[in-house]
Amino acid sequence: MMTPEPISMQRTRARDARSYAAYYGWEVLPALRDFEVVILQPHAFDETSVRALLEANVLPLAYLSMSQQLADAPHASWVREDENGVVIRDPDWDSSLVDPAHPGWREQVLSIARGARSRGFKGLMLDTLDAPDAADQVALVRLITTLRTHWHDAVIVMNRGFALLERVVTLVDGVIFESLSTTWKLAPSGEVTYAAVMDAEWYENERMARSLAQYIRPQGLACWALDYAARDAENAEQLRLEAASKAEELGYVSFVTDRALLEL
Repeated sequence: MMTPEPISMQRTRARDARSYAAYYGWEVLPALRDFEVVILQPHAFDETSVRALLEANVLPLAYLSMSQQLADAPHASWVREDENGVVIRDPDWDSSLVDPAHPGWREQVLSIARGARSRGFKGLMLDTLDAPDAADQVALVRLITTLRTHWHDAVIVMNRGFALLERVVTLVDGVIFESLSTTWKLAPSGEVTYAAVMDAEWYENERMARSLAQYIRPQGLACWALDYAARDAENAEQLRLEAASKAEELGYVSFVTDRALLEL
């Protein structure tokens, strides 16, 4: 296991934050200033916009997908295909799966991180880390290690990726438990509905959340929950209040938004 890096001031700020938001829109909303940490799409915010957030004492992190790319991105050698040569997609997010071990993908990830850093972002939120394949897990651990090496003072927060955590716990600053107590479903018609996580699934999420917190909090890492309930959804107020309450009871900083992550 690697020796932990000295913790920079911005990493300490992220670990101690009591509010955060994940916002994937393009508009620089005044409400972004209400949060201590915000996760943004790096291509949507220029250097001036990022600087304005920093001047408002907001810590901006750049979203970075680690094993998927947008379906409409140019085809590349790292995109995964089935035995018939058809690109393998994630229909829930309209994305294509990639090989995280591919050298070209590694350079793509580093390029995105460098671009975010040049715009003034103070770190990264790493997404698409739930890889069941052992070889992919090894590749993702290497990618995270490389990112930390190239950007030693960056705030790095993982979205899930629980199977990787023991191997990278000294490299990251926090973990997001996505869909801790609420989730969404996308109908063939495109309609999105929201509901509480129930019964055995909630029992398992609660168990995992407690175990995760007991493991990472003594090491100083942040525990954040990301739940879903659009403001105009049926039972939205109840879902949002219950999500915040359950997260607080488990010791997690809560953020609740719509499926597109456009609501604050």
